[in-house]
Amino acid sequence: MRIVLADDHRLVREALVPFVQRVRPEVKVDEADTLQEALESAAQEPAPALIILDFRMPGMNGVTGVRAARRQFPDVPLVVLSGTANRHEALSTMRAGVEGFVPKSLNGESMVNALRLVLSGERYFPSFLFAEGGEEEAARPSLSGVGGSLSPLEQDALNLLVEGLSNKEIAQRLSVQEVTVKKRLSSAYRKLGVSNRVQAVQVVSMAGQAV
Repeated sequence: MRIVLADDHRLVREALVPFVQRVRPEVKVDEADTLQEALESAAQEPAPALIILDFRMPGMNGVTGVRAARRQFPDVPLVVLSGTANRHEALSTMRAGVEGFVPKSLNGESMVNALRLVLSGERYFPSFLFAEGGEEEAARPSLSGVGGSLSPLEQDALNLLVEGLSNKEIAQRLSVQEVTVKKRLSSAYRKLGVSNRVQAVQVVSMAGQAV
């Protein structure tokens, strides 16, 4: 498996490579320090399984570079790294169609898990995207980019969770075992980038919609 990692700071790349290599067995990491180098590397065979781009590096111009990469590689998952990780950046990349937004403030294990999630076909956006006090977003964020990756049972369980039902009550409502509800909610938390039911309720509530 080949993964393209682009960041204009060599020390950052050297720190990230060992974690990227842990994502899957036998991962080959091709490094680049500009958007152009990353796109040229991604165009080579074999096609990469994942492209990781620093939000601020030569050639990126923020979300403009993300869109260029998305157009050139519509079928390759894209993950954006950000050193500032502000809400505006995260939401703009989500709207540009990336599969993941990873703040550089994450610890290594969390980053590995986020990349594994993206490679499994899901999306990763951290919970701060939906926290109150975010930057210059008058409108509430949409969960369309994240909710679409949830299974029907996960969506139903989350919506009932927001209504205040316990796991036992959700299980009764959905006619499934309580252990199934726990597993589905844990999976939904992971996809939403949260760690517990309180954060999950906040994410859905802040979005102002059912998932």
